[in-house]
Amino acid sequence: MSVVWESGVERGDRMADFLEQTYGSLAGAEVLDIGSGGGGISLAFARRCKSVTSADNLLESLLAVKARPDVEAQKNMRFTNLDAAALPFRAASFDLVILNGVIEWVGYGSPAEPARAVQLRCLREIRRVLRPGGRLYLGSENPWFPKHVLKDPHNSLPLVGLMPRPVKDLACRILKGRPYRNNIYSHWRLARMIRRAGFTAVQPFMPIYAYHFPFAIRSLDDPAAMLDAVQHLPADGLSPEYLKAGGGGPRTAWFYRTIIRLRLAKLLCHSLVEIAS
Repeated sequence: MSVVWESGVERGDRMADFLEQTYGSLAGAEVLDIGSGGGGISLAFARRCKSVTSADNLLESLLAVKARPDVEAQKNMRFTNLDAAALPFRAASFDLVILNGVIEWVGYGSPAEPARAVQLRCLREIRRVLRPGGRLYLGSENPWFPKHVLKDPHNSLPLVGLMPRPVKDLACRILKGRPYRNNIYSHWRLARMIRRAGFTAVQPFMPIYAYHFPFAIRSLDDPAAMLDAVQHLPADGLSPEYLKAGGGGPRTAWFYRTIIRLRLAKLLCHSLVEIAS
């Protein structure tokens, strides 16, 4: 695993930059980062926010984060081992909840239930713990990105995105020896599920070029802003490792310019960022 992936701080800074540029200062925010993994996103937000609760279902991940020297020096971070679909917090506890690359994994927490039902319960729990005016930041892969159609990004199965859910599950059981539970959704289906969880507003954004290592995040309803970001890639201050991890060669830039100009970015981009309130 690369150093930039393990650190995670640079991508957290890009996410925080986007939120502050779009919605205002995070200085007084109390933040919950669900599925915090290596802790870099939590740390980046802790440096700007009032407090951050770094949460994961893997206790060993949280212990590793707590042991990071840069985290030990950050006194406004808390750590919680939890199930994302049963949050151990009072209602209206947070101003911002981050769910970055996590919604597609929460189905494994309750294998007896349909994965979609577990995902919906997770979103309802997030809505419950958000304060009035609070926001959810959700990042996930788009199943209709061409490479994801050809090969599922989580199970490496060909063309499963085109299959009905029962067929998809059967193929995964036969070829991988496990059920298919990594449900990912188009913007339209994801937005419907978010609204069903109780959110009233969902704003779609495109991370350039992916939610893992975004160079920029622009509104999917603003083609001019997306095109400008692709043509003038905002890479100031990023490490060479981050630039390499984020990709963005000539072919990628051409693909994105094309789908933006054809008004197909919402359908075909690699990843989605949904901001819900």
